[in-house]
Amino acid sequence: MRTDSNLGESVGQANDVFEFPCSLAQQRFWLLEQVNAGSSLCNIPLRWRLSGKLDVKRVEAAFQAVIARHESLRTWFRDNDGEPVQVVVANAPLKIALVDLRQYAEQQRTLEVERLREEEANRPFDLTSPPLLRVTLLRLSEDDHLAMITIHHLVCDGWSTGLISKEFEHFYESLSGRPTDPLPELPVQYPDYAVWERESFASDALAPQFVYWKQKLAGLQYFELAPDFPQASGRKGKGAYRSITLPAALIQAVKDLSRSQEVTVHTTALAALKTLLWRLSDGQNDITLGSQTAGRNQVELESLIGVFVNTLVLRTQVDGELPFRELLDRVNVTLGEAISNQEAPFERLVAELRPKRDPLRTPFFSINLIYQRTFIEEREFAGITLTDLNFDTGGAIYDLNFYLIEHGDEWRFFCEFSAERFKPETIERILGDFQAVLRQAVEDPDLRVDQFKPADAFTLVPVIKNDLVARLTYIWEEVLDVRPIDPDADFFELGGHSLLATRLLARIDNRLGKKLKLATLFESPSIRQLAEAMGGSERKVAVPGIVNIQPKGSRTPILCLHGVPSMALLARELGEDQPFYAVHLPEGTELKPPYTVEEIAAMHVNTIRKFQADGPYLLIGWCREGLLAYEVAQQLRKLGKEVGMVTMFDTWKPDYPEWLTPRQMRAAERSLKYSQALVRAREVGEMGVGAAFRHVTDTLETVVKDSWRHLRWKLTYRSELKSGNMEKPRTQDEMLFLAVDHYLAKPYDSPILLFRSDKYRSWKYWDRLLGWGSILPQLELHEIRGVHDSMLTGPSLHEISTAVARATAKRHPQKGKR
Repeated sequence: MRTDSNLGESVGQANDVFEFPCSLAQQRFWLLEQVNAGSSLCNIPLRWRLSGKLDVKRVEAAFQAVIARHESLRTWFRDNDGEPVQVVVANAPLKIALVDLRQYAEQQRTLEVERLREEEANRPFDLTSPPLLRVTLLRLSEDDHLAMITIHHLVCDGWSTGLISKEFEHFYESLSGRPTDPLPELPVQYPDYAVWERESFASDALAPQFVYWKQKLAGLQYFELAPDFPQASGRKGKGAYRSITLPAALIQAVKDLSRSQEVTVHTTALAALKTLLWRLSDGQNDITLGSQTAGRNQVELESLIGVFVNTLVLRTQVDGELPFRELLDRVNVTLGEAISNQEAPFERLVAELRPKRDPLRTPFFSINLIYQRTFIEEREFAGITLTDLNFDTGGAIYDLNFYLIEHGDEWRFFCEFSAERFKPETIERILGDFQAVLRQAVEDPDLRVDQFKPADAFTLVPVIKNDLVARLTYIWEEVLDVRPIDPDADFFELGGHSLLATRLLARIDNRLGKKLKLATLFESPSIRQLAEAMGGSERKVAVPGIVNIQPKGSRTPILCLHGVPSMALLARELGEDQPFYAVHLPEGTELKPPYTVEEIAAMHVNTIRKFQADGPYLLIGWCREGLLAYEVAQQLRKLGKEVGMVTMFDTWKPDYPEWLTPRQMRAAERSLKYSQALVRAREVGEMGVGAAFRHVTDTLETVVKDSWRHLRWKLTYRSELKSGNMEKPRTQDEMLFLAVDHYLAKPYDSPILLFRSDKYRSWKYWDRLLGWGSILPQLELHEIRGVHDSMLTGPSLHEISTAVARATAKRHPQKGKR
C-alpha cells in the first residue's frame, strides 16, 4: 500500500488501513445511496452461466485473488461530516454462497432461479462492510451453474465488469495448475486516481471545457416524457427492463447509412431516438439526453477496476421539418463537441451551474442512452465455458435508460426503466417505435422528422393501400399482436402457432381475396416471402405433397405427417444441418368413406417413397398424426424398408378408453377438464387485464369452434354412410379425424419416442403410457411441461429437440444422396 501521498492517511493501529478522498463519480453514487438509503439503485448485477465441472472452492479463491489485486474492491465508505471517504483495507474476505437446486423439478427450478435472481439484484449493500461485491452460485446440475455477481457502483463501472470476467478466468485457470503468464502489475490503484483527479482540479486546465458547458446548457429546459404514473414521493424504487433484438438486415442498413453520412452508429442511434422523442413529446424542440464515456483517457487506467465513467449532456434542437439526414449532422456536432469536452466532470457541472434540483430526478435530463460493445465475451478455460446472460436490474437511476449493445453480429436494444413511473407495455411500445424509426431512416434519410411514424401508427395504414408487404404487415401485426414486425421476421419465431396460423390465413382470404394453404406459410414464413408467393412466384416442390420446412442439411430428413405450424419451431431448434419436411396428401386426392387410417397412410407412403426412395425413414406426428406416422412406419417395414425413428406427441392408442367403465370415463373426463382449468387459470393470472381478456376469448372461441366443427363432421359422416352420397370433398385432417376411432394399432418392436403432456400424470384413471405399454416394448417416454397445444411453444422445446436429435444421431448419423 502506498504511504507517499499526503492525501492517503493511515488509520488504525497497523498500517493496513488507509483513507482517501472519494472521486467525483464516487461522490455522486454515494449521494444517490444517501437519498435512497437501503435501496438497490446502485447495484450492478452480473449473471454468468458456468458450464462444465466447476470447483466451487477454486471459484471463491479466484474472486478473492481479483479482490486482492484491486484496492477498489477492498474499500468501504464512511461519512466524514457530510463528505464521503473511501477506506482501503488490506484484506476483504469473500464467502461465496452456494444454493443447490438439483432437487427441484425443471419447471419449479426455473421459477426458483428467477426468484433468487430478482431477490439478489434487489438486495442492498452495507457500505461499511467490504468487499462491496458478493457472489452466489446456483447449482442447476453437476455441470451447470449460474453465478450471480452483484457489485456496488461505488467501486465498479461497465468497463470494470469486463476486467472482472477476464481476471476471474486468469486466476481460476492458474489455480487449476495450468501454466499461465502472470498478470502485469497494476501501475496505479483506484485511490491514486481519486487523488490525481482532486489535484488536477486545483489547476485551470479544464477551465475552457467548463466555459463550453456553461454556454451549451444555458437556459436548458428539463426534458422528460409524460409517465404512466405520477412521481412518487420518497426514494427511487425498483427498476425493471425490457429488450428487443434488432434484425440483422436493419443492423447492416444502419451501418451503411452511418458510413455514407460519415458519422458513427452511436450518432445514428441518438438521432433516431431524438426523432422518436420529438414525436412522443408532441413536438418539443429542445431535446436533451444523457450519455456516458468510459473516462479512461490515460492508458494506466485501462486495467483498473473502479468507477471512471463520466456523463455527457447531449442537447439538440429538433425541428419537425428537418430532414433526418440534417438531424444526423446536428447530432453529430453535438456529440463531437461533448466528447471534446468530456473531461469536465458531470458532478462539477452540476455544482457550478446549479440547476433546479429534485432529489428524485437526475439533474439536466431524465432519459439516457448508452451505446457500447459487450464487455464480457463468451470464454472457455480450465474445462469451463463462461457465458454472459441476460440483463438484470436492481434499480433505475434514470426514468428511462436505453442501452444499444453490440454483441458480435447481434444488437440488443434494452430499456432499464423506473417501474414506479412507467408500465412495461409502454416500454415495449417505445422499443418497437425505435426500431420502426430506424427502419424508416435507413429507407429514406431525407424523410422529415414530422413524417416518421411510430410502430403503433403503422397499424393505421389503410388496407386499400397498394403495397402488398404493407397490407400483409397490417394483418400480421393484428393477428400476432406484435408491433412493429420486420418484413423478414419469421412467423413462428414471432410466436405464431396453429390457431394464429389459421386465423392469419383466414384474414388474408377475407381481406385480400387470396386463399392460401398452410403449406405456403411453412415455405414462406416471412411477410416478404409470403408476398412473393402471393404474387405468383411461389416456390415449387419436386414431389407433390412434400412441403419444405427446413430443406438444408446433410442428415437423414425428418418427415412430419401433415405438420402443425409449431413444428417449424422444432425444425429450427434442430439446426440447419437437419432437413425437415411436412408430408401431405397430394392436391386433389379424394377418398370415399368409410375412411381408414390404413388407406390414408398408404397414400402418404406413396408420396414418401417418391421423395425418399430408401430408408432409414424418420417419422414424426402430432396427436392424431402420430397414429398416422405409426401406421406409415408399419407399412414401410412391410415393404422391407428401414424405419429409424417414430416420434409421437400426445398420441393415444385409440382403443384405450374402451378399457374404462362408463363411470371411470366420466371421472377421467372431469379430471381432465379440472386440470386444464387450473392450467388456464395460472396462465391468465400471469397476464395483464387486456392480455388475459384476449387469452380467455381466444380460448373460448377455439374450444367452441373445434367442438362444433368436430360434431358437424361426425353428423354429416354418419348421414353419408347411411345414404352412400358424399356431401363434398373432405380435407385430409377431416378424413383422419373420422378414421382414427376405428384404428387398431398392431405391435411394434422398434424404438418409439412418445412426448406426453405432464398434465396427464395427475389423472386418476389414465395410463401414463397413453395405452401403448402392452404393444411397444421399446417405448421411450418424455413428460413435457404444458398442455397439449403448448408443448412446442413453451420452455421444453430444447428438451424435445435434444431427445429427437439424440435418437436420430444414435441410429443414423448421416444420409446418403437421394
